[in-house]
Amino acid sequence: IRSLFRSFKIKLFFEGVVRSILFALIMTGAAVFGTSLVYHILIKEMPLKVLVPVSAGVFLVSFCLIFFIKHYPTRKKTASRMDEMGLKERASTMLANRQNESLIASLQREDAVIHIKKTKAKNMKFKFLKREAVMSVVTLCLAFVMILLPHDIFLFAEEEIGPDEIQQQIIKDLIEDLREEIKNSPLDEETKDKANEIVDRLEGELNKTDSKLEMAGKIEEAKKELSELLDKLLTKNNIGKALMKYPLTRPLGEGILNTNMDKVSSALDELEGKLNEDKALVKDLSDTVKTALEESGVEATDKLYIILDDFADELIGIDTEDSDFENKLKDIFDRLQEALKSELERQSAIEEEKEKLEDKLDDAKDEVLGEKKEDAEAEKTGEGEGEKEGEGEGEGEGEGDKPGDKPGQDGKPGDKPGEQGGNNQGEEPPQGGSHGGGEVQDGKTEIIFDPISGSVSYGEVFAAYYAEYLEALKNGNVPEELQDIIDNYFSSLS
Repeated sequence: IRSLFRSFKIKLFFEGVVRSILFALIMTGAAVFGTSLVYHILIKEMPLKVLVPVSAGVFLVSFCLIFFIKHYPTRKKTASRMDEMGLKERASTMLANRQNESLIASLQREDAVIHIKKTKAKNMKFKFLKREAVMSVVTLCLAFVMILLPHDIFLFAEEEIGPDEIQQQIIKDLIEDLREEIKNSPLDEETKDKANEIVDRLEGELNKTDSKLEMAGKIEEAKKELSELLDKLLTKNNIGKALMKYPLTRPLGEGILNTNMDKVSSALDELEGKLNEDKALVKDLSDTVKTALEESGVEATDKLYIILDDFADELIGIDTEDSDFENKLKDIFDRLQEALKSELERQSAIEEEKEKLEDKLDDAKDEVLGEKKEDAEAEKTGEGEGEKEGEGEGEGEGEGDKPGDKPGQDGKPGDKPGEQGGNNQGEEPPQGGSHGGGEVQDGKTEIIFDPISGSVSYGEVFAAYYAEYLEALKNGNVPEELQDIIDNYFSSLS
């Protein structure tokens, strides 16, 4: 019986597997549809870490249950399907009487064997595969459509959120200006594409909210992304700082860092003179440049890196005993100076482009917040209305009768937020002063946002911190259980 049934059982086994898979897909589609529907009702987006376990778990459980309970080809099921092929109960009867040694049972088995051998397993037809296949496709399509639907589709009670007409015009002008600036910039095509992606994403995000503070935060985030993108091209900063660590190359590094070709030329002339006086410094200079390049963290494919690396290799290759050493050395330094001039001009243009984009974004942020540019500048320098009015009038007055006398008189801080210490003439505080604890970096004051000090507006503070949150959210650094809480927090501030 085992031998006679084998080919039929294999075909039924394959049929059972296929039908069980189709049924499992139906159940998986239904489970995903239901789970996604629940998330839509809760006005939440279904995360991938829920979708994958639900799909895999339901599929495996459904497959195992349906296959082993319903579709596993036992001998009895196999015999029944064989009889349906015209054997007229011969296979089932032979299986039932397999241990009966009577004459009639023996004759029946012999007759069954003859007819079974004439029957081919390939003629056995699959059952219901089309129906189950259609059902699985329909169910999976429904689940897929439900997943793609906006997660707030059931939010019927709230009106659609979007910017008003003035904000829409600000957004439109900003996006057009940014795209035009990027188009005409000296950036390479790959960088332009990445910058345009940031602008496109900013446009979509700004059109989804009517909150001025949220808009300011998203503009601040886009500004940070564009700055980081262009900073990667400004390798002169990292290489210049690395060269400045070593006494031999400090002037050259300072010139490269500040894009000062006069200083670069002077440093190269000085280095050339030192090498002519002491040929032993040739190897020291080459090793120093190589070490500084490695410490800079700049990729070896960068143009400025290649220029200086080739320069170091040429120094190693020069023969210090050659009678024409001085001319060869001069030729190496002349070529280095020309190459540095070309590359630093290119990076200087990129730096200017970065400043232009940042200025456009800052101006748009001020417009969104309803701040005039001159007001924002006055806030940063600590010049209040009263200080301007009292300028010159309260000079030498002790009674404080006139506007501008009291705030900051005799070096004491003013009574109100935003009033600076110092004299009573509205003078700008020195760099590195008390703008919320700022410190001088590269000749500029780094302001630590502190709304109590009044050194920056509330909108600026909100925009800065909201941008930090958006970046952390994008990088996956905010736990899911905290996202709603933080979103509600910023919404309440907004």
